[in-house]
Amino acid sequence: MSISPIIFLTYLPPVADPLGLSRRGRRLVVLLLILGLLAAVRLRAAESLTETFAGPALGTGWELSLADSFTLADGLATNTAGDGQYIRTTATDFRDFNFTLELTYSNQDGFGGAGIVFFGLGAGLPDENFYTEPLQALYLRHAPGDFGDGFLQPSLNSGPGTVDEMTVLGLPGSGTHRALVTKTEAMLVFSVDAASSGGSFVADYTTTFDLGEVRFSFLDATYSRLFFGSQGGGVSFDAATLTVTGAAIPEPGAYAVVLGLAALGLVAGRRWR
Repeated sequence: MSISPIIFLTYLPPVADPLGLSRRGRRLVVLLLILGLLAAVRLRAAESLTETFAGPALGTGWELSLADSFTLADGLATNTAGDGQYIRTTATDFRDFNFTLELTYSNQDGFGGAGIVFFGLGAGLPDENFYTEPLQALYLRHAPGDFGDGFLQPSLNSGPGTVDEMTVLGLPGSGTHRALVTKTEAMLVFSVDAASSGGSFVADYTTTFDLGEVRFSFLDATYSRLFFGSQGGGVSFDAATLTVTGAAIPEPGAYAVVLGLAALGLVAGRRWR
């Protein structure tokens, strides 16, 4: 059940106010607080986007980093561009919302670097200064078994050619795998179910990042798409499901806005006594 702010203000009870405000002043403070919350908090309705790659085009909510860079057929998406390209969300601001992305992919031996899988949060564009890996992104790299022993590694690209390749999580190698990318408040979690049997998700590898850290500040409302892709035909994707919660997530500075409006209301309320 929801209550209109106007009705709420009309029936604000005449209780004693330790701040020395009149009833009219209290109404003003409450109204400004409500307006502050509405201004400082971004809302997104709960939604779910499922992509089965049946073709000939991607479904609502998804797009290609480069037109015609993937072939979509028989329930599979395969990079045919010959360099790093990505399937990404059309929305750019997932840093501000809670979500879960579940992805199923296969990587094969015999393709070298073209068999590396990439998925994460960022611009969803190739970095021409770093082997066309994801630009301005926090992501996982999953290599096939005959390339770097099949490593699974988190990486951070904070700008063209500026990459922090972090500690390798393990060597899951080639095969069919499932991944989860989950965000709850500021915590972003990557999990991989290696050589997945298709049953319940089993997190063989997990790593967690706090997006509140300064090093992730570039992942703003413009550069926080969800994406996945590869550098060539050694990778195929056969399912992607994105679920976004309907919870409102305060943007940076939200609390300062609310407190500022509350202070303004207190000053104005005292004048109205």
